[in-house]
Amino acid sequence: LALQTQKVASNLIRMVPSLVCGAVAGGENPKSEKARLRKGISILCATPGRMAYHLEHTATFELGNHRCLVLDEADRLLDMGFEPQVRNIHKKLSCNRQEEDGEVSNRSKPTLQTLLVSATLVPAVRKLAEFCLRPN
Repeated sequence: LALQTQKVASNLIRMVPSLVCGAVAGGENPKSEKARLRKGISILCATPGRMAYHLEHTATFELGNHRCLVLDEADRLLDMGFEPQVRNIHKKLSCNRQEEDGEVSNRSKPTLQTLLVSATLVPAVRKLAEFCLRPN
């Protein structure tokens, strides 16, 4: 799904050369992904497991410029047991943004926008939404 999403996103932004779209997903060599992340990616499509991996192991993975976290197929992510990774990703992105802001006004940097996309609104998805949408 991450690779399909990247293909669609790349087609949508092809007329904007300053935007770079990339994907990280299981099955690919993490070293080559690290190299792409180091160069800079404006739009990153990732599976939860691989995103969590890079948050932990890729020092050059720049978090401060991310403005939006989209969790597609949230019901399926939970069915497949990715809830801990999704919660960890959200926490890290949110905490990193707060640490960088420090004493500076919240208006100086856009907040992290979280989108949860799901075909069904089962109780587990509702619970995850409440976690992701709560302030701080």
